[in-house]
Amino acid sequence: FVDETGRVFRDETGNMDHHDTIPFEVELGRDLGSGLLKQNLIGCIVQSENARGTQVFLSIDGGNFNDVGQITEPTQELIFKAGLTGRDTNYKFVHNDAGDAPQIDGVVTYATQQEYFFHG
Repeated sequence: FVDETGRVFRDETGNMDHHDTIPFEVELGRDLGSGLLKQNLIGCIVQSENARGTQVFLSIDGGNFNDVGQITEPTQELIFKAGLTGRDTNYKFVHNDAGDAPQIDGVVTYATQQEYFFHG
């Protein structure tokens, strides 16, 4: 690109700003996967490219993000600690490395629905 004085600059690609890495941080947004029914959250599978070392964070029902693991493979399974329950999930991915920029292709949460008894 050219500035107002006519100097020509080359726009770099990648995740570096001169000698500093540009942090990668992506939040997917809340997903009400099971409707209004509460779920016992078991884990997730993340599909990615160039994401080795990316930290995965989980927010349940709009709460704080908690670290649930790190991506080490293109298809990464992460098992949550026991006792996590909620109605919706949100994921955040954080990476800060000089290598190729990571790509998150998708994430699937697996869970069981809690039993509900309706009295008439």
